[in-house]
Amino acid sequence: MPELPEAETIVRDLQRVVGRTVVGTRVFKSDILNGVTPVRLGRTLKGRTIAGITRRAKKIVIHFRGDVILTVSLGMTGRVVLSSAVRAGELRHVAARFNLDDGTALLYDDSRRFGRIELFTADAWHERQQDF
Repeated sequence: MPELPEAETIVRDLQRVVGRTVVGTRVFKSDILNGVTPVRLGRTLKGRTIAGITRRAKKIVIHFRGDVILTVSLGMTGRVVLSSAVRAGELRHVAARFNLDDGTALLYDDSRRFGRIELFTADAWHERQQDF
C-alpha cells in the first residue's frame, strides 16, 4: 500500500499542472469511480482549471476553480503520473486519463484497482473531511 511519503511525493510532482485546464477525460475502468459516472466526471471537469493540488491523509486532492474537488485514493498499487514523465512509459494499467490543455495528461494507473476516484463540491469535501 502506498505510504504517506509516497502520496506527498506524487502531490509535489504534480504541482507543475496547477494552472492547466482539463480538455477531456477518459475512464478505461469505471470500477475505480466512487459516486460518479464516467460521463458526469467528464462533463464536470471539462474546461475546469486546476487551482491546486494537496494531500489529505493518503488522498491526492485536486482543487479546480469553481469549487470542484477531485480526490484520488491510491489503494495498494495506484499512482498518478504526468504523461510527459519518464516513468509514464512503464504504465500498463491506466484506469483514467485527464487530458490537459498543454497536450499532456494526468494518468491514474492501478493494476489491482483498489484505489478510488471521487468528485466533490467544496462544501461536500469539507463535510467529508470531518470523517478522517
